[in-house]
Amino acid sequence: MASIFKRGGRGAKGGWYIDYYERPGLRRRVYAGRDYEAAKALARELERKALLRREGILDERAERWAEAESRPLADHLADYAAALRAKGDVPDHVDLTLARIRRILDLAGMGRISDLAPSRVQVAVDELRRQGLSVGTCNGYLRAVKAFSRWLWRDGRARDYALAPLAASRPPTRAASGGRSPMPKFARYSTRPRRADR
Repeated sequence: MASIFKRGGRGAKGGWYIDYYERPGLRRRVYAGRDYEAAKALARELERKALLRREGILDERAERWAEAESRPLADHLADYAAALRAKGDVPDHVDLTLARIRRILDLAGMGRISDLAPSRVQVAVDELRRQGLSVGTCNGYLRAVKAFSRWLWRDGRARDYALAPLAASRPPTRAASGGRSPMPKFARYSTRPRRADR
């Protein structure tokens, strides 16, 4: 049974708190606000969920996924930045990665984890390509957003690695460019001496 109380007794100022057992031996305390009736309703809901969890009817992973889905991607992106910094990534790399992810998310109109779809990301990357960015730079954008998607999955925030099917683009080949080399003529020849000349 959950207990509802105020710190300092019933006459104390401030809000109500709820103590309940999530499972045997694990006691939780939750702030429930200033309304006693709302606190009672919340206590009943917490007890009901704890019972369903103990009986194996409610899956904790599904609850975590639902909680993560309710938060905007911008919040998850802030957590991802903190994880990159904690891992020891250079600040310039973190800033560049976040800027690229934000640009892809904005172009694709994605705001929640469930919005991460390969087709939407591919359209956003194609839009960057049409804006004049090189294939290599576009691949950098794709790598950044794929790493973010993989982190969401590994961190238990997403059910799956949604962007796994996406692959990096390749620069145009000689056949794709009508038989001409896509590189300027001077860049095709090495200036290094041959092995016999060394």
